Amino acid sequence: MDGEFWAAAGALGGWLAVGVAAGYGVRMIVARWAGSSPAGPGEALCAAVAAAAWWCADTVALAACGALLGWWCVCLSVVDARTRRLPNALTLGGFGAVVAAAAAFDRTATALAGAAMLAVPYLVVHLAVPAAMGAGDVKLALGVGAAATAAGAHGWLAAAAAAPLVTALVGVASAVRAWHVRREPARHVPHGPAMCGATAIAVAAAWW
Repeated sequence: MDGEFWAAAGALGGWLAVGVAAGYGVRMIVARWAGSSPAGPGEALCAAVAAAAWWCADTVALAACGALLGWWCVCLSVVDARTRRLPNALTLGGFGAVVAAAAAFDRTATALAGAAMLAVPYLVVHLAVPAAMGAGDVKLALGVGAAATAAGAHGWLAAAAAAPLVTALVGVASAVRAWHVRREPARHVPHGPAMCGATAIAVAAAWW
């Protein structure tokens, strides 16, 4: 029992250390588009993501994929929240990485189907009402749509439905606060953080 405990503690410590190092890398990536961030919070968040991936996944390979997905989501969420834009290098680059990871598990077709099923409705909304859905959101839908297939059909549906719902609720709350507190229109609410958060939570819940 003691041996198993110390082995688990050592593994957790290793993943936390990797998460801290990844947090530094995430801060550097975010700084390219959204300015510098103070040291500490980013590293702690990425360490928590690494620990969660290790805890939820059955294998080291899955844990690594889960951690990378989480760190990617952190990058995108912070950049979108600060700048209201989603750079192609992050959205399309992430999509390529997700498809490559899916190929390693012989799930390429499933990942591409999930990407298409989410991106097409987003594209339709973008073309019909550009102010409601940015092109960056459409590109991000490719990556999160592919990644969410790791949560299975029900997880994919939950992530797809939760993202717009969360963004809508935050938008309403922001509008009410802006009107009652500042008497001015609310700022545009970025959709990227909800897309990333819903996908990461759906995958973690499915792997739990």
